[in-house]
Amino acid sequence: MELSYDWRSFHSMFYPKRRSISRSAPGPSASIYAVVEGETVLSVFAENEDLSEWIGSTYGDLSKEMAHREIVMFKRDEVDQWLTNSLSLPHFYDQIENIRRQAKSEIVSKKGTRKAAATDLAVTQHFLLEAIQSWWGKVLPSAYGVFIRVEGHPGQDFFMVVRRGRVDSFHEPDLSSMGPDRCRQSADVVKYLSEKNLVPVQGIFVSAADWAEWSETANPWKKVAASVRENRARLVPFRWAPVTLMATRAFFGI
Repeated sequence: MELSYDWRSFHSMFYPKRRSISRSAPGPSASIYAVVEGETVLSVFAENEDLSEWIGSTYGDLSKEMAHREIVMFKRDEVDQWLTNSLSLPHFYDQIENIRRQAKSEIVSKKGTRKAAATDLAVTQHFLLEAIQSWWGKVLPSAYGVFIRVEGHPGQDFFMVVRRGRVDSFHEPDLSSMGPDRCRQSADVVKYLSEKNLVPVQGIFVSAADWAEWSETANPWKKVAASVRENRARLVPFRWAPVTLMATRAFFGI
């Protein structure tokens, strides 16, 4: 287990829970993702659906029954190779991203069958993780920390260190030595974490409602910028570099 990585908290923070519904629910239209070996379906998934009944069936039966749906098919031997290649990376999130970048598939739809690369797959990253790995790395320091306090219900504190554009650690920070009064002071918390981890730290203080809305939106930068401008969300300390980056993404939609 990685002591520098709290994967459960990372998942709850950046991957909102999905609601499962039955296979018989009306009107499903999302893409279906299937791992097959020969003609046998080993694994099958679609957003907000339980398709487990198809495990063990033939791919031919699945594609025939779901002819109105797009099926993204992965071959088992290739998936095994991607998993093996990812094991050399130190963190679970890095391993997931490595698999995502390698992933190749066949996409079957009404238009026929075509080969697809990873860039063709409709995989959406959380907006903050996507930004950290984007061109922001050319503007921000090579190493820095991000402290996120989600205020309200449920209230949560998270701290991550980013080095050279990758998340090096992620966990709930131990602030017990600060005392309850200082823990409530945003500037004191950011200063404490910066001195403890020897990196500049940007604090983000946001309501649970706003964080949930941002996380469920594909490109929420206009909403983020509006929240900061209206003081519903606070950056501590207030630095022009991250504000300018947010405003740029909000204005250009990038």
